[in-house]
This record gives sequence, C-alpha cells and structure tokens, in this order.
Amino acid sequence: MGSKAKKSKKELLQERQDRNAEKIRERLELAETEKIRELQAEEDFIKYLNRLVYFTKKYTVIVVSRDTPCGPHYTTEMDALRFKLGFRTALYDKFRCSHVGVIDEGHLTCEMYKADEIIDLEFEAGGSKIHLSSGGLNSKNTCCDITVDGENYDATARGLGFAVFDKSTKTVIDAVSFDTYAGLKCTRKDALAEKISDYVAAHPDIHIMGFCFPWFPSENLSENEKYIADNNIRRAALLDENLPPRPDSVLRDIFGDWCGSRQDIAEVITAPQSYHDKNGVRHFFDVTSKNVNTSGGVRVTAGVPREHKRSIFFAGGCQTYGIGTDDSGTVASQLQLLLNERVPEKQIAVYNYGYCLEELDSKSYEFITILNALPTQASDIVITDRYIPERPFADTSQLSKCPHNYGELFWDNAHVTGAALKLTAQEIFKKLEELSFFGDGDNSMRNNPTPPCLIVIYPRYLTKKPKTSLRSTKRELRRLMPIALTVKAARARRL
Repeated sequence: MGSKAKKSKKELLQERQDRNAEKIRERLELAETEKIRELQAEEDFIKYLNRLVYFTKKYTVIVVSRDTPCGPHYTTEMDALRFKLGFRTALYDKFRCSHVGVIDEGHLTCEMYKADEIIDLEFEAGGSKIHLSSGGLNSKNTCCDITVDGENYDATARGLGFAVFDKSTKTVIDAVSFDTYAGLKCTRKDALAEKISDYVAAHPDIHIMGFCFPWFPSENLSENEKYIADNNIRRAALLDENLPPRPDSVLRDIFGDWCGSRQDIAEVITAPQSYHDKNGVRHFFDVTSKNVNTSGGVRVTAGVPREHKRSIFFAGGCQTYGIGTDDSGTVASQLQLLLNERVPEKQIAVYNYGYCLEELDSKSYEFITILNALPTQASDIVITDRYIPERPFADTSQLSKCPHNYGELFWDNAHVTGAALKLTAQEIFKKLEELSFFGDGDNSMRNNPTPPCLIVIYPRYLTKKPKTSLRSTKRELRRLMPIALTVKAARARRL
C-alpha cells in the first residue's frame, strides 16, 4: 500500500496537455519579447510603421506631431502604412499643422489635426493618466508632449512622435520620433538621456546644468508679437517683401542698436557654414564680419579675459548659438559680461559651442559628440539648453508672459531677441550664485542633487573595462524592464 497509485490515462493525458500548453506559452512569450526588441531597435521609418501594425492590436499606440507632421520627405505611401495601423486622416497635405492620434487595442479612439492651433488632450488608459499636446509651426508654439502618469516620453524632435503603451503593466514599451520634414531621422529620448547620463558619469569633476529660453506668449501679445503670430513669421520669411512692411526703426527696436540695416539682419539670421573633423566633431569655418565672427570652430564670445582660471561651456542649438543677434548679444556673451562686471577676480571665460539645429544630425546624436569634445577641466561647468534630470536648471520659460517691461523678446515665432538672451543670461547667473559656483576650489556646487545612478564609485575608481561593463549592464536593465513587465502581464492574462 506504500507504493503510489498508478495514474489514470486521463491524468497522464492532462499532464501532457499542461506541459504542451506551458511550452506554447513560453514560445509565445519569447516571440513577444523578440517583437518588442525589434521595435525598440528599429530606426527606419517605413519598417517601424510596418512593425507597429502588430502592436496596434494589443497595446495603446499614440502619435503626436511637433512642428509639422509632414514635409518634403513624407509621401502618400507613408500615409497608406498609417491607414494599415487604423488611422484615417492623410497627413501628406497637413504641413505645419498640429496632429494627435490614438489607437487602443485596434480601435481608433482619437484622431485630430488643427491648422493653426495647439491640440491639448487628456484621457485615461488602463487607469493611467495620459496627456498629449501638439503644436505645429502655424500655431503660436511648436510643442509636443506625451506624458504618462506624470512622466514625459517625448523625444523633443521635429516630426512625428510615437509611444506604445502597455495598459496591463502601465509601462511605455517604446517612444520614438521621426523627422518627417527632413531625412526621416530617428530619435529616442531614452537613448539620448542615457548618453547624457554616460557623459555626466564620465566627467565627475565638472558641473553640468540646463536652461531654457522664454516661450512665445499665448495672450496679451505686444504689437510685434501679434504681427509675428498673424503672419506666421519664421526666419526664412522675416524679410519677405510680400509681407506687410515694417519700418527700419521698428526692426532696430526688435533687434537692437547694432542693427543698422536689413543687410545686418540677413547676416545674423544666417548661420556660418560648418564641417566635421576627422573625429566627427562639428566646427564652423572661420568667419570675420561686422556682426558674426567665428574662430577655432566656434562663435566668438565678446569680452573673454586673456587669462582665466575656470571656464563655462555653452552647448546647444540655434538659440544658444545666437541666431538673430550679433556676437555681443549671444547668451554666452551676455553671461561673460555679467561675470566681468560682478566677479572679475574669478577670471572665468565663457565659450559658445552652439550650432543650428537644422545642421545637427539627431540620428548619430551629434549633440553628445559635441559634449564629449569640449575641452573641459576640473571645476569647469557645462551649460546646455535642455533639461537634464536631477541637475540644476535655469527656467526662463515664463518670463515672456505679458505685460512686462523687458522690451521685445521675439523676432519670429521660434527665436528670441538679444533682450531675451540677456534675461536668460541673468537667470543663469542667479542660478550659479545660488549653487555657489563662484566659491573657491572644487567644493562649489557640491550640494546639487545627483542622480542616484551617478553617485556610484565607478567613474573614478574602476578601470575602463569594468566601467564599460557596468554601463552596458545598466543600459540593458533599463531596456529589458518594460519587456519583463509586459511578458509577466501576458502570462498572468493567460492563467
């Protein structure tokens, strides 16, 4: 009686069926994981749309445009692929419009576009709060926002932004942008943030902070701002003879005393030509002119002391470069002026590594290449025109709210004047004072919050090989976490 009773044929059959079912589940989970990995790695726009067809049936797929949903590189073939996803509105003729679309588990729940207004939308999916906004160039602000439960997933790039959301695990599987205006370049926010984090970790002895420029106001506009909004003034159209004329005196009020003619304006709104060196780092060709001068590959900063003890490096896009102003009006020159006036004994030099965004290659993360090429030394500071999580940030976005007495802050719907650059420099100087950057030695700014993953010991105490290994491990964990949660949820649903 001690021996186990033999199992019946029915029990044996059931066990076999259970084993087969488990094998099938494992294969399905493996296939699901592989599809997610392929989607996350895809950088070709056409192939990405084809891969997305599978995910529209099981997940929430979000599409939001920034600046414009289409352009010279957008075709009717791409619209046909969007129709396969479940969308119904063609985008090839919606140049500079705002656009938002949502497909939830195969059902089109939202699709809208506006010719000259910002789209702002909030809804819930699987208990998560989602906020979407889109602003085309025809609206007053070019914006794009994909926020899920308070976390932003917008890649901050021009064109169409996509996010794939898993309601069961409340995770975003993938978030990516494609520049549908030019080149269909692919940008992933997580990848860029990861590279910035790697840069921060690799430079523990320098200080890094972010800032932003004033935003174009939405109400109580000045006469100049009304003119910009009503006529959709952009850089290329600034001197368009077909637009309502503006007297030279008005243009001088906007641009500054240095502006003596329309030729001066044409000079400052055109960026100098640039090239890549053998290491892939961008440099301007040297230029000597009345208003715009470049030397050593970068734009000249006015008032740099001949001898200095520390340096500040600006890195960013066209507004950091100073499009629309002469050399003395850039944010770098304005900050240099403040340093020379208020803390001359510190002997701090400011350098401008800003380049026009239309030149920067987002697919190769050229911004990171520029950061890595900065000739920084211990106790220097790098200031970039973007938000870096858990790093100091000088926010000037709301300074343009009217009424104010700062003068004209915008010369088109996307670029600020020298007056706004001066305001920005003042806010950056205040932030540097708050952070004790002007203190002695390397102790300044050491009270700044540091991202938890960056206070580790490896930048200074580990060799290059373990350092690389640890970074790659962290990168892999960040990538696999949404996949693991999704697979776990899929398994729970089947059980």
